[in-house]
Amino acid sequence: MRDDEYTRRVVDELHLQPESPRFFDDLQLRLARGERDAVRRWRRTAIAAVAVALVATAVAGVAVATPTAAANTVDVTVACPNLLKGGVGVFSVFASPTGNPPIESGKIKPPPPGFRPVDGLTVETGDALYVLRLTSIVAGYQLDRRQCVPNRTKLKLGPNGLPKHVTLQVGDNDYGERCADVPKVVMRLRIENDAYGAPVRTRLLIVRAKTNKPLIYVDWSRQRVTAWDSPSCDFTQ
Repeated sequence: MRDDEYTRRVVDELHLQPESPRFFDDLQLRLARGERDAVRRWRRTAIAAVAVALVATAVAGVAVATPTAAANTVDVTVACPNLLKGGVGVFSVFASPTGNPPIESGKIKPPPPGFRPVDGLTVETGDALYVLRLTSIVAGYQLDRRQCVPNRTKLKLGPNGLPKHVTLQVGDNDYGERCADVPKVVMRLRIENDAYGAPVRTRLLIVRAKTNKPLIYVDWSRQRVTAWDSPSCDFTQ
């Protein structure tokens, strides 16, 4: 008897229960949750082994601000079109309190060659491109000026009616949220830096560009992060 005929006969003799009507819905939900948890576990890694030189980043079109003199504040408002994922505009925000920077000989101690400190606050578009990155472990911040251009929309920093999502302390899991079907956003970013040029506190408000409807507000600091977001934003989307 041929192997394929024998296999079919064995399968035919098995008495298998039909799958539940919700089987595929449950499977899809579990896969979505697994993907979300995997992304968050990856982003909670203390140090990512990614060789990213600031000079190379600047040449690629990302504005790298590295204030090193007195304490100062950066306050910018920009408009950013979102890259498409599955045919719709998507962006994600991640935040985690990253503590105080290591100081050595009156300067922030740089990470070892080839390593990059864990991000404290990021905005990513299309699940593919970071438009904002900052951390308290190094001076300055990175804002992609190719993707985001100055905008004159007046935005009041604050939750603006958004429901509170979470408050995190150092050592807690990070905050992450994803908003889909958003073609373009306007972001107001206010960063307070210390004398070393490293962020101490950052407030970020993201609204839908077409209606100015608030989507995400994050109040980030070295020891604590509090986030508010719209119910329309869901990491499983």
